[in-house]
Amino acid sequence: MRSFLTAFLFASTLAGVSLLPRAALAGDVLSVGVGALGGAGVVGLSKPGDTTIAVGGATGQDTSYPGFFGGTVGAGLSLDARLIGILGVEADLFYAFGEKGSGDLTLRPTKYNIEIGQPALHVPVLVKGVLPIGIVRPFVGFGPEFVLPGKSTAKVDLAGISTRIDARADSYTLLTLALGVEIKLPLPAIDLRIPIALRGSLNPSTSDKVTDRRDMALAGTQITGITYKSEWQYQGMVTAGVAYWF
Repeated sequence: MRSFLTAFLFASTLAGVSLLPRAALAGDVLSVGVGALGGAGVVGLSKPGDTTIAVGGATGQDTSYPGFFGGTVGAGLSLDARLIGILGVEADLFYAFGEKGSGDLTLRPTKYNIEIGQPALHVPVLVKGVLPIGIVRPFVGFGPEFVLPGKSTAKVDLAGISTRIDARADSYTLLTLALGVEIKLPLPAIDLRIPIALRGSLNPSTSDKVTDRRDMALAGTQITGITYKSEWQYQGMVTAGVAYWF
């Protein structure tokens, strides 16, 4: 929550700057863009490398964790502040309507397809460098992306499974790299731009241990429930939008 408040205060500060009279912006040294954006992409959790577990004082291997891969789609608002058109900071409020991934879980002798995920609010805060030449202007951005998940769900494709399957996700932070272009429309009266970007994100807090990726409920040696953590390890997105600059 502290991460979200920091991002919110930062975005609010930029919004306040955007309300300053144009004369106070020191002759276009500082420019501000506000707009909307949408995007779609993929999310995923790889299989963990450390599959060691301990049950009843004995150790063993749990290779049942399937790994998950799926899609995401969303939309939101964007706020961009830039110095002399070159160096800036972009803060977005992006709501992902559904981030869901699926994988195959084998509980002998049956294989089950499981889908986990949730909606989530994303707040990326990216430091950007822009080449402000011509109509099509390349840019690169990098920074933290704060993620506040909604209610997680889990779905199994076959009825009759005796093991309860759930999912949960706490807030987490991605590191996001954005590569893209900003198309400045040749309009005489207003400054409208279309940003298009490819964004790749990594969750550095994702554990490589299977015991950190899911919680198991046991009755003796019988597995009665599995709760998967659906805080995504990887995310890739294509975003596009429109922004008004002043």
